Amino acid sequence: MSFAQWLAQARRSLDLTQEQLAEKTGLSVRAIRDLERGASRPRRSTVALLGEVLGSVAGSAPGSAPGSAPGETREPAAAAPRASAPVPSQLPRDIADFVGRHDTVGTIVATLGRDRAALPLVAVSGLGGIGKTTLAVHCAHLCREQYPDGQLYVSLRGASAAPEDASLVLARLLRALGVPPARVPTDLDDQSALFRSLLADRRMLLVLDDAADSRQIRPLLPGGDACAVLVTSRRYLGGLEGAQHVVLGPLDEEESAALFTAAGGPRVPGGPGSPADGTDGPAGGTADGTDGTTDGAGRGAAAAAEGPVQEVLRHCAGLPLAIRISAAQVTAPGGDVRELAERLRDSSRRLDELVTDDLSVRATLDVGLGPHLLPPLARRALLGMGAWPGSWIDGRAVAAGLGLSAGEANAALRRLGEAGLALRLGQGGEGGRGGQEIHLHDLVKAHAAEQEPGSRPLEPGASAWYVQRTDAAVERIAPYLRRPVLPGEAQLLPTPSVFDEASEAMAWLRREAPNLLSLQRDALQRGADLVAWQLAVLLMPFFEQNMHWNEWAASHEHGLVAARRSLSEIQQGRILVGFAALRLHTARYPEAVTACDEGLEIYRRADDQLRIAVLLDLKARALAGQDRHEDAVAVLKQALTARRADGGPFGLANSLNHLARALADRGRVEEALPHLEEALTLCADERTVFARPLTLVNLGRCALQLGRLTDSREHLEVALAASREIGDRIHEAEALRWLGLTLERSGDPDLARPMRVEALALMDALGHPDADELRAELA
Repeated sequence: MSFAQWLAQARRSLDLTQEQLAEKTGLSVRAIRDLERGASRPRRSTVALLGEVLGSVAGSAPGSAPGSAPGETREPAAAAPRASAPVPSQLPRDIADFVGRHDTVGTIVATLGRDRAALPLVAVSGLGGIGKTTLAVHCAHLCREQYPDGQLYVSLRGASAAPEDASLVLARLLRALGVPPARVPTDLDDQSALFRSLLADRRMLLVLDDAADSRQIRPLLPGGDACAVLVTSRRYLGGLEGAQHVVLGPLDEEESAALFTAAGGPRVPGGPGSPADGTDGPAGGTADGTDGTTDGAGRGAAAAAEGPVQEVLRHCAGLPLAIRISAAQVTAPGGDVRELAERLRDSSRRLDELVTDDLSVRATLDVGLGPHLLPPLARRALLGMGAWPGSWIDGRAVAAGLGLSAGEANAALRRLGEAGLALRLGQGGEGGRGGQEIHLHDLVKAHAAEQEPGSRPLEPGASAWYVQRTDAAVERIAPYLRRPVLPGEAQLLPTPSVFDEASEAMAWLRREAPNLLSLQRDALQRGADLVAWQLAVLLMPFFEQNMHWNEWAASHEHGLVAARRSLSEIQQGRILVGFAALRLHTARYPEAVTACDEGLEIYRRADDQLRIAVLLDLKARALAGQDRHEDAVAVLKQALTARRADGGPFGLANSLNHLARALADRGRVEEALPHLEEALTLCADERTVFARPLTLVNLGRCALQLGRLTDSREHLEVALAASREIGDRIHEAEALRWLGLTLERSGDPDLARPMRVEALALMDALGHPDADELRAELA
C-alpha cells in the first residue's frame, strides 16, 4: 500500500474530512489533498505528524504506515526526533492590555497561517513608539500553537547606530536549535545554509524585531514553507521579496481611549466601557477626571470643548507609547489627569512631559534622527517641516524652501517616508500636478522643531511658493479682481503652473485654507509682514464666495496689523476695503460705513478711481441695510460715475446691479431695468462672467415684482445654471430661492417648495444672512 492510499484510508476510517485533518495537524487542506493524490512526496516529519494525529484520534494507530511491519501499530514516529531536538520558546511575554488594531491583527495572523505555496513573511513598519513590537509579539502568541517545533525571537537593533551583525544573530539561533558551539560555522553563507537545513522539516515561527534593512534580514530567512517569519522595522522594507507589508499608523480615537483605560488611566466619557453619561468616573468627580467645574483660564478652544482625558489623548496623537506614558503618570501617586492635560498644552514642552521610568517619547524619536537612518538632505527636510506652521506641506514647497530640484526633494521625502517619519498623501490631487501633501505626526513635528530652535530652514522660499500658488488659484476663481502685485519674497520663484479650471483652484483653496491661515499667523509673528498682508488680500475672494466670515475676519486682522506696522498707506487701504465688504456681508452696517470712510480718505489722496468706486459701492449697500435708501441711491450714482472713469467691465457691471437693486427695493423697478440690461451686455465679456449670475438673479426678481412670471422663471433658471457652472454657491442659493417663489406664484407648489428648501439648506451651510428670513417664509 502506498502512503497516499494509507493516508486516505486511515482518514476515512475515522470519519475525518480533509479539512478536519488539516485543522488537527496544522497542514493546509491543499497539502492533505496532494498527499492523498500522491502529487507530493511527504517529508519524514510530515509522516510522523500524521501518524501521531491519526493515532491520537483513534485511541490507537489506525494501521501501519507504509514501511512498517504488517500488524505493527504506528509509533509516534516524530516523538523520538522531536524529543531530542530543542523546542525553543523565545517569544517575549504578550501584554494583557493589548487593544485595537483588530483588522491588522487578523491580516497578520491569517498570513502566518495561510496555505504554504511559499514562506509566509510579514513585514511591519512604522514610526518609533507606534507599537510594532507589541503587535508582532501579540500576533506571534496567537499563532504559536501552529508552530509546535518552536518560536524564535531576535532583536536586531536596527534603529541603533550599531545594528546586530547577521552572522552573530545566526550563531545564536543555531545554538538555540541545538548546534554545539564548536560546530557553528564562521562563514555567513555556511551559517545561513545550516540554519535553512535545520528548519527544513520543522514548523517554527521566527520573529525578527527592529530590523535595519532587507539586507540584514535575508540571511535569516528559512528556505522552506513550513516556517513563518514576522519582521518589524522603522523602515519600510520594500526590498524584502515576497513580504506582505503592514504599515502601522496611529491609533484612532476609540482605540486610543481603550488603550488609555486598559493601561490604568480613567475612562473616557462615552468611550469603551463607559456609560454615555459618564457616571462611573473617579469618586468625587466626573468620568473624565474633572470635578465638574470649568477650568476657563488659559484654556484653548479645543481644550474647552473636551474633558482632560480627551485633551491628553489628543496631545498623544494616537502614539501608543505616549498613551502608555500618560496613563502611567495619571495612575502614579499624586497623578492628576487635569494637571497632565495642562502640562501637555505647551507644544514646546510636550516631549519633556511624555516620560516615565525608562520610557520616553523623545528618546525613542531621537533614535530616528541618527545619521545611519537619515541622510543629511532628509534630515534638513524633516527639521524644516518641524518648524513649518501648517498641518501639512506640499512637497514642492519643501523643494522651494530648501533650494532643491524636484528630484532631490522627492528623494529626501521618500527617505522620510521609508523611515516612518512622514506620510505622503495626495499625489496628483486637485491642483496637484504631481505634488504631494507631506504630513508629520504631531509628536514627530514637535521633536523636529526642537532640534534647531528658532531656525526656519524652509523660509522664505516655502512661503513664497504658497503665496504664488494662492495667487494662481485666485486668478481662476476671481479673474475679475485686480490682485495685488507680489513684490519681495514672492518674486524668488517662477510663477507656479496655473490651474486648469476654477473648480480645481477652488478645491485647492478649500483644502489649503487652514494651512494658509497658519502660515499667515506665523508670518506675522516672525515679522514677514508682506507675506501676512498678501495672504489677507488674496484670500478675500475665497472667503467671500464660501461665506467663511470668521476666517476672513481673522485673516484681515492679521493683514491690518502687518500693513500698519511696516507697509504703505495704500496697502492698509486694501485691508479696509476687505473689512468693509465683510461687515456688509455680516450685517454690521455702521462698522461697514466707518471702514468705507477710512478707506475713501486714503484712496482719494491717491486718486485711485477703482478703489473709490469699490468703497462707494460698499458704503451704499451698507446705508441701504440701515434703511437709508435715498442716501444709498445717491452714493451708488457716485460709484457708477467712478466705475465708468475706471473702465473695468466687471466693477461696472456690479455697480449697475447694486444701483438697480436699490431702485427696485424702492419700487422703482422700471427705472432699474435699463441698468440690469446694460450689466447683462457687459457680461458677454469673459472678464465679467462672474457678474452674470448676480445680474440674472436681479432680472428675475424684477420680473417677479412686475408679475412677469414667465420672464422671471427664464432668467432665474439661467442664473441657476450659470452659478453652478462657475461654483458660485451664493447666487445658486439666491436663484433657488427666487425661482421657488416664482414657481409657487405660477401655481406649481410641488416644484416650488423643494426648491426653496434646497435654497435654505445651502444658505444655512454658507451662513447666508437671508437664511432666517427664508426659514420664516417656509414655516
